[in-house]
Amino acid sequence: MASIRKVGYYSTMVSNRPGAGAKLLDALKSAGVNLLAFTGFPERGGAQVDFVPQNDAAFRRAARKAGLKLSARKTVFLMQGRDRPGALTGALDKLAGARINLVAVDAVAAGQGRFGAIFWVKKKDVARAARLLRARGVLRPEDQVVLFNTGAGWLYRSTAELPGGQDPGDISGFSRQQLS
Repeated sequence: MASIRKVGYYSTMVSNRPGAGAKLLDALKSAGVNLLAFTGFPERGGAQVDFVPQNDAAFRRAARKAGLKLSARKTVFLMQGRDRPGALTGALDKLAGARINLVAVDAVAAGQGRFGAIFWVKKKDVARAARLLRARGVLRPEDQVVLFNTGAGWLYRSTAELPGGQDPGDISGFSRQQLS
């Protein structure tokens, strides 16, 4: 079963020239910003790029430092699951049946039998689409959970509990109790 989340995204316009997207992504990488999705397309003589950040606050800080002029935060749906023929059809059929039109959709096979997709509906349809698809709420840092395979079993920890600047994958110094 695929999971569907309602997440935030931001847009900006850049020149439609070689390396423009790479420059943006490099600035975010340098700031340690992780993206759930990134897409770009030609628009009005330039290119529009959309960022779906894992952590809004960190993304906005890095974007400000890089001098990006961002749109206001908007909503997109993020769908992830096991890849199979017709993986998107159930969700898209539900939207069609409710007469909710897709504005755009991007989907990709993620390897190892997984897929990911982002799709947009009109602002007036976001709440109805979220209810219909049972989309979980906006992903916030406190909702993010890191799983650790300790060899003796799986442990989890909310990334909101990590000390500032700690890599979520670094569990050194944490006891089993602290991680569960």
